[in-house]
Amino acid sequence: MGTSAQIKNVSVVSLSYNKLTVTAIVTAGVETNAGRVGDYAEFSESFKKLPLGTINIMLVINADMSKGAMTRALVTCTEAKTAALQELMVDSRFSNGLATGTGTDQTIIAVNSDSELYYESAGKHSKIGELIGKTVISAVKEALAKQGNLTPELQHNLLRRLRRFGITEETIWEQYLKITDKPIKKKNIFNDTLKKISCSSPVFSYGILYIHLIDEYLWHLTSEEETKQTAVQLLKILSDKLDINCPSKFCDKSQGCERNLGVMTLEVESMKNLELILALAVENNIKNAFRSK
Repeated sequence: MGTSAQIKNVSVVSLSYNKLTVTAIVTAGVETNAGRVGDYAEFSESFKKLPLGTINIMLVINADMSKGAMTRALVTCTEAKTAALQELMVDSRFSNGLATGTGTDQTIIAVNSDSELYYESAGKHSKIGELIGKTVISAVKEALAKQGNLTPELQHNLLRRLRRFGITEETIWEQYLKITDKPIKKKNIFNDTLKKISCSSPVFSYGILYIHLIDEYLWHLTSEEETKQTAVQLLKILSDKLDINCPSKFCDKSQGCERNLGVMTLEVESMKNLELILALAVENNIKNAFRSK
């Protein structure tokens, strides 16, 4: 099992039930090559150097298992890994989807063939399946926190959530330069202000609601009409909360708004609406800061 993750960042989690003990030993890194199953492939050759980033899982079980049960344990273990990534909202680095793993994940399951305990099932309905799920979820999360500080606190940042749609500090900076008449010269001040805003409440809360709404549409769970109606409402609320001029596409024209987000589109392009709102918020914040001085 090869990995670029440092072994000192390994996570070891054990759970027991009566005489049964399940231990998950995990190293994990996902920042460079986390992906969603079904993403477009990078190559079709039999060998190619891969980007760094791997989740390695060694599952040690102090019981004997049938070959079928070991195969099912591998499935349960993989589901648990994906559940951990889901709970952290880890983004694919190759698409606008949520990650289900990395492109180089590896798993080893070791059982004790001499044990008096013997299992022929390791699915979610079985106790051993429950222990596999809980240990792997916990160990994957801990390993990600140790290796790359990937924690719920790190993910409490709208910029982190938007990057799978191509929205970054740089694209928001470019948007800011387009909308402001007197851009600030020090980009670090812009970035610091943007980071503070993207982590703040209610920007983060309404922002992730907007993102999930678009996800639901992309997964064909909501209609185009209801998605657009709700998206408009969320953008209006966000504009009001940030005390910025509501973009004219999302308010009554009688209000005399000065900004225009353009045509409300769904798919990935709809994230440009959040990009512009964040740029407007930074512009407003910087102007107010200079006025107070």
